[in-house]
Amino acid sequence: MLPAIPGNGSTLAGNGDGQRSLSETNHIYHSRSSSFNQPRPGVSSSKTGSEVRSQTDLSIGKDQMPTGRSAEPTLRPSIGHPTRSLNVPPQATTHVQPLGRIKREEANILIGGDSAAHQKPGLPQHKSVENIPKHSGIENRINLSLQDFRRAIEEAAKLKTDPHKAEEAAKLILDAMLWENIQKLPRDNMEIVVARHHLGECYFHMEKYSEAEKLYREVLKARNSQKPPDPLKVLEVRRDLVAALIEFARQEGGGDIAKADELNSKALAVAVDNMNDKTNSDQDDDIDNVLHCTEVLLENRNRKPMELARLNRTRVRALVKIGDDMSDDELNDIKKHGIEAFKLFTLDLKDRKRGYEVYNIIESRIRRYGAHESGQLRIAPSIGEEVRDEWRKATGILARKRWKTCLKRIRADVIKNVIPRKKEMREAWYLICRRVLARQRWQRALAEARKEAKLRIAHRRRLVSQWSSVIQKILERKKEEDRRKKRQKEIEEKRKRYEERRKRDEEQKRLREEEEEEKKRAEKTRLKRSHEEGEQKRKEKDLMDKRKLEEKATVWAMISEEEAAQKEQAERSEDLEIQQGISKRDTGISERSEPETPYHLDSEHAFFDSETELSSVQNSEKWMRDFIRSRDMILSTRQDKNMERVRVTIIDTGLDKTHPFVIKRQWQDFRQAANKKVALFQDFVTENPSMEAIDEDGHGTFIAGIMLQLSPLVELSVARVATTRASLLKDPDGEEKVTKAIKHAVEVWDTDIISMSFGFPRIKTPEFRTVIRNAIFKNKILCAAAGNSGNTKPHVPFPARLTDVFKIFAADHQGGKCSFSPRSGLDGDFCFSILGHDVVSIWPEALKDKDTESALKVVEKKNSKKHPGLWVAMSGTSFATPIVASLIAILYQFYDANKAEINFGPALEFKTVEAIRIILLKMCMAPAADQHNYLNPWVGRDNYFNFSGEEKSSSVSFFAQMLRLCLGAWNK
Repeated sequence: MLPAIPGNGSTLAGNGDGQRSLSETNHIYHSRSSSFNQPRPGVSSSKTGSEVRSQTDLSIGKDQMPTGRSAEPTLRPSIGHPTRSLNVPPQATTHVQPLGRIKREEANILIGGDSAAHQKPGLPQHKSVENIPKHSGIENRINLSLQDFRRAIEEAAKLKTDPHKAEEAAKLILDAMLWENIQKLPRDNMEIVVARHHLGECYFHMEKYSEAEKLYREVLKARNSQKPPDPLKVLEVRRDLVAALIEFARQEGGGDIAKADELNSKALAVAVDNMNDKTNSDQDDDIDNVLHCTEVLLENRNRKPMELARLNRTRVRALVKIGDDMSDDELNDIKKHGIEAFKLFTLDLKDRKRGYEVYNIIESRIRRYGAHESGQLRIAPSIGEEVRDEWRKATGILARKRWKTCLKRIRADVIKNVIPRKKEMREAWYLICRRVLARQRWQRALAEARKEAKLRIAHRRRLVSQWSSVIQKILERKKEEDRRKKRQKEIEEKRKRYEERRKRDEEQKRLREEEEEEKKRAEKTRLKRSHEEGEQKRKEKDLMDKRKLEEKATVWAMISEEEAAQKEQAERSEDLEIQQGISKRDTGISERSEPETPYHLDSEHAFFDSETELSSVQNSEKWMRDFIRSRDMILSTRQDKNMERVRVTIIDTGLDKTHPFVIKRQWQDFRQAANKKVALFQDFVTENPSMEAIDEDGHGTFIAGIMLQLSPLVELSVARVATTRASLLKDPDGEEKVTKAIKHAVEVWDTDIISMSFGFPRIKTPEFRTVIRNAIFKNKILCAAAGNSGNTKPHVPFPARLTDVFKIFAADHQGGKCSFSPRSGLDGDFCFSILGHDVVSIWPEALKDKDTESALKVVEKKNSKKHPGLWVAMSGTSFATPIVASLIAILYQFYDANKAEINFGPALEFKTVEAIRIILLKMCMAPAADQHNYLNPWVGRDNYFNFSGEEKSSSVSFFAQMLRLCLGAWNK
């Protein structure tokens, strides 16, 4: 696969690189010595370099041409040196040259004149590249030939001579390589190889050095596999590869130091091969690359001695290859790194052979340097003498180390072997005497050497005094020059300070004017905002007055209707009692309920379910569809990743996570916390709880299915406290398990809403009350089912009976009270009824035939893909409770998504028990006698939340405004 074109093809800016040719843009700075920036005679001022520059397409202005050996390693092509073309030999099929340079003697494509003479007979005449500027049509790609491909590559080579057009050239090359005829060519075809080489240079201009490196390596592999390989072309590709690696290392130097070090090492290896190539007639560029890489790598001194020694030796070998125009600083560089190299080899690595090899290289180059000119003859002996002194020190230290090692070994051998044996002891004593005599001889020789050294030191002192006088004169001249420059610098600084002061005064004046303008605009904005706020308050007041009048009229109308309805109902009931001979007290059925299957009054189920009639299932499904449609009018159907999910906990018999609908809703059984995963299913039934979500009854799965239908975007956690519906009351530890589940939901899950579809006739432990009270104190919303006892029991069970717990009753799809739903009793502001008759939800497939209490009423869903798995219909306050919990979760989600629009202010909090109670009461229809607060959330009391579409605002803005007005009036 070919690399894609990077999105940004811009070049480096700020120093004029965007207007330079490739040879200048590819120049990397390094410090080979202190005088490398000085001109070196006889290199770039030659006539040959200028002639070559005039022959190539890389035209460089005279003002941009550096003089002398630059302190930069010249990455391909080098300024002032001839650049070889990238094309294959004349017998190959490709004719594209790098950077637009195509030699006429190597090209088979006619540069000027009629191109038809160069086409093979019998082939169709194809259009030129100029007539197909984009090369992007499918029919054009099919009909274009290899000749057109050559012209396209030639055009790209001309384009990339301008770095700003490198991206355009890359696109042209890539598009041409997608032609059908070109894709049939093998990857090692020279036409493709040349095109990839041009593409690599385009990526180099675009500063995508990683892609350029990959392409250069592929081209190098293809060039080497050519039979026979062209050494000059291979050398050119290797130079381009070195350029890409060095630029890539510089790019990575600010971030990944290890990777930059690795890239510089690779570049050094290739540059050394180039420098040592026998066919390389121009080594200056490769020497510069080697010096740059060694300088960068030697900056890191935390290397092994062998690596440092080899790097210094490589640098010395590169410096030695410099011609007769070597400068004094380059000679000092040879001396510095050569001494360091043979010291490392000799002392640290104990390899005297390699150390002597480095010393011999330095010594021979110093002698050649001194024999070149008379001026260099003076400095060469002193540098040579320093090198020889360092070599003597290194070899002397090595000899002393060997002597000490030998002496220690002899002493150890004497202590171990000589003392026990007298004969061996005498022999060892003779050996020691000989060693002593040898040491005396060495001492005499050392005394003679010291005497000779003193004579040499006296001679050198005389030379030093002469040099000191010369240096003193030079220093005096330098001081005078420094004083002159200092005076000029002071004058320039004074001028700059005056300019800066003038600019600062102008800037301060401009800022004062802008500040005055800003104050005027702010004053205008404040006046406009105050006017708009007054208008908004007046509109809100008018709206509230209008709603109050409407509420009064509605109340009077409802009173009249209720009186007429009560009168008519009394008459019907009297007639019904006369006809049937029974009264309402005998049936236990409320006025608004139709006759249902008799309910066993003595049964005490912990989970409140009732028999289901399939005749009203469709009405219940329609009610839930209307609920979901109204929800989607104010909430987005997708979760905002930046917004935290509302957390809801179901305490029941568990959850069947294998149900297809649960899988479709993508319920997650854990939450990713900062340092760990928090499981969202907890089993409190057994001592060895299950880690996987299970449900052996189906009741908990049914409750969870309602939540997943109505509020799918919440974070749903499940606490399992019973194996079956009937086992909770029989379990002596049932109350303790529920207490642990509520505490876990508040403290570990930090839940917002808890749904409990069960109840106890009485509380046995005080801990149950305490954990409920703590949860309410933390403003956790607790929704508990009121039971299915109808009118047979005076009170609702616990925890619904506790204060500030929302007591949920059941109603049909029209809001009528179900017969199994009990009376509200005290604390009526926390008593709410909602759909609990024929509620449709999911049921585990494995438990379809295991329900011993009553037969399941299976519901066939029309859209099995949207609602997969087993679906049943059931009735009870247990199933009204999760609907209310879903409604509160939707209110929380709406508030989180529209905080700015609701804007209660710091004095009022939304997620509190009291605020939710006020909102739910406003969402209820006006209750009749012996009726609960029936929740009709999308209509509300007196159509408070009914969005008719005639309002000027959207449904979201309307709902937010109603919430703000509702809680604002309560807060006042």
